[in-house]
Amino acid sequence: MTLKNKLVRILLLVLTIFFSSCNLVPEKENTTLKNNEYFDIEEFIDHQIDLLDSLDIKLSKTVMLNNKKETRTLKQIDWKKELALFRKLNVNKLSLRDSYEEDIISEPVNKTLVKNYTPLYPELKIKFLKIVFSDNNEVNSIEGRLFDKNALYKTEKYTKLSCKRQGDDQVIIDNYEISGYQKIILMDTFYYEIRSEIILLSPLLISH
Repeated sequence: MTLKNKLVRILLLVLTIFFSSCNLVPEKENTTLKNNEYFDIEEFIDHQIDLLDSLDIKLSKTVMLNNKKETRTLKQIDWKKELALFRKLNVNKLSLRDSYEEDIISEPVNKTLVKNYTPLYPELKIKFLKIVFSDNNEVNSIEGRLFDKNALYKTEKYTKLSCKRQGDDQVIIDNYEISGYQKIILMDTFYYEIRSEIILLSPLLISH
C-alpha cells in the first residue's frame, strides 16, 4: 500500500471519529432561544448551506495529518457535513442560558464589532467563541474552540471561518479551517489541520 493510500485511509478513520465524537454524549434540550439572547450560529450556518447548495462551486481542501499533507479539489460537496462542526459552536440555546459571558468590543479603526463568548462553567464544551461583524452587521469571521473528554477519548478542536461579500447584498463563506488533536485510549494522538477554500465558478445571482 502506498503512503498516499495509507494517509487517505487514516484520514477517513480520523474524520469519522472526529465528527461522530460530537454526538457520543447525550446533550440537554438544545432548543434555540427564540429571543436570540446570543448570536445564532446555527441559523447563520443553515443559511450559508442553502446559499452554497444553490451555487456552482469547487472546494479546495488541504489536509495535514501528523505532518503529512494532501490537497484535493472537490466538486460534489455535502455542505451539511462539511460545516457541521461550526453549528456545534452555537451558544444560543436554552440549555446554555446564562452559561456564557458576552463581551462586546467596538473597533472603530477596522469598522467592526467583536462579540466574545467565554464559558462561566468549566464543564461546558465550547471554550471560546469570537464573532466579528462588519459595520453593517454582517459576519466577517467566526472563531471557536471546543474541548471534550471522557474515559475513552480526549479531543480539542479549533475552528475559524471567514466571509466576504459576493454580488450586491450577499455575504458568503470564503474559507474555513479546522485543526486540533484527538487522543483515543490505546491509540496514538492524531494531530490534524484542514484548510478549505471555496472557489466560486459562476457569478452570484440570487433572486429575491
